[in-house]
Amino acid sequence: MFDTGGLAIIIIFILLIVIALATALKLLSMNEDQLIAKQAGPQTQASEESNFVSSFLKPIHGDGLDELENAVDAIRNGYDYYRHEAYVNAGEEFIAARHSADAAARKFREVMSMVEDPGHEYAKMSLGRIEECKRFRELAKDMESACDAMLEDRAADAKAAVDKTGNLRKLVDEWKKE
Repeated sequence: MFDTGGLAIIIIFILLIVIALATALKLLSMNEDQLIAKQAGPQTQASEESNFVSSFLKPIHGDGLDELENAVDAIRNGYDYYRHEAYVNAGEEFIAARHSADAAARKFREVMSMVEDPGHEYAKMSLGRIEECKRFRELAKDMESACDAMLEDRAADAKAAVDKTGNLRKLVDEWKKE
């Protein structure tokens, strides 16, 4: 009887040793995985974080570009109406352009607020696009004033407003969505 009890204790002791060795090997293999991850970590982690942030920013930035494109198209349409002396329609197009430029600027500011690093690609692009929005808004406002002046038979005021927009019209003609 004593031999069976001793044998059972030896078997239990061997099982405990096997379990301890398996646990130790598992911990060692996890440490190796962590070491490999640490060696490749900083560059991979930074690029993964950048891709993660970009996946959120790209659609918002794209919406801003669409709004800005709408503003530019409205300005172009407004110029066409203005040239054909349809001042009411031109004024409406310039008002629509102002609203689209404001909506685009909001989208680009949203992108800027989501990015912690001012050197991030989308932050730089959005900052430049915000400046474009300001210019296009100013242009639309001046042209709207010119339309109002023409409707009120103040051709001199209208000409002054149109002359003020000379450089900005070139920007509209050269603008690309990219």
